[in-house]
Amino acid sequence: MESSRDYPRLVLRRLRSYGRSVTSRHRGYGEPATRRYRYHQNKRRHLRLYEPDAGRAPDRDVLTTIAKDGVAVIREFLPADVAKQIDAEVRPSLEALAANRYEGPLRTMIEEEPGLYRLYGIEESLSPSSRAFFDNAFLADLANSMCRPGMHIRDRYVDYKAKSGGRDKNVDYHIDHWKLRFKAFFLLEDVTEDQAPFVYLTGSHREQRWRRGLDWGYQHRGEEASILRPDEARKICMRYGLEERTYTGKAGDLIIADTRGIHRGNVLKTGTRLQLVQLYVMNGAEEYAC
Repeated sequence: MESSRDYPRLVLRRLRSYGRSVTSRHRGYGEPATRRYRYHQNKRRHLRLYEPDAGRAPDRDVLTTIAKDGVAVIREFLPADVAKQIDAEVRPSLEALAANRYEGPLRTMIEEEPGLYRLYGIEESLSPSSRAFFDNAFLADLANSMCRPGMHIRDRYVDYKAKSGGRDKNVDYHIDHWKLRFKAFFLLEDVTEDQAPFVYLTGSHREQRWRRGLDWGYQHRGEEASILRPDEARKICMRYGLEERTYTGKAGDLIIADTRGIHRGNVLKTGTRLQLVQLYVMNGAEEYAC
């Protein structure tokens, strides 16, 4: 039994123990709080830099449409025969890739179950004609007019969908990031309702209340946290006055989208879907820009 003389030492030991416990709990809660603070700071910095500048745009109407809706279409962006030439250059390699017979040097992406395939770096040797799209000055100027610091190319590839009924992850409603993502899709063949057309919820690229949880989730849990169920997407449309649009087109057409907005692909019903894709991101440090 402890005497009264031991009482001060007992109290001190308990206070020290309590202090260690509180410090431990503080570390546990403090780290997420710090991450959230840094995330909000970076997001605010990013949004301040998002200032579309019509004076720098090669086509003011296109820039205005993207700023308003998040997506725009340019019909006959390049002649159809250019699209057909690119198609002829890349399709044999993509068909070989889909049949597990591709032995070329290019980097690939294969999703065999849903039937989605990609080849990277095609402009270097496989498809010289694709440079008409990938190195297009209009696209570069348009991207640079989207925000104050300008943009640069982050990725480019040919995208091939070849399995009827195949369901890849892109058919779910989702966002690509909370950061500005400017994607250009150049159609190499006609895309109808049956050939997995692109779907976009116009206006969903804007900074609105529904984005808070989704953006934060993407930042810390990745792609799985960026997906929306169909009923969630419908509720957002109704509450914020958004409109779902499906974008079909002809070979040579261009679809441009700010993929911060809610979008999805479609299940291929017949034929194939073949397109070039180029991704632009904001210039600047990784944490708040690209």
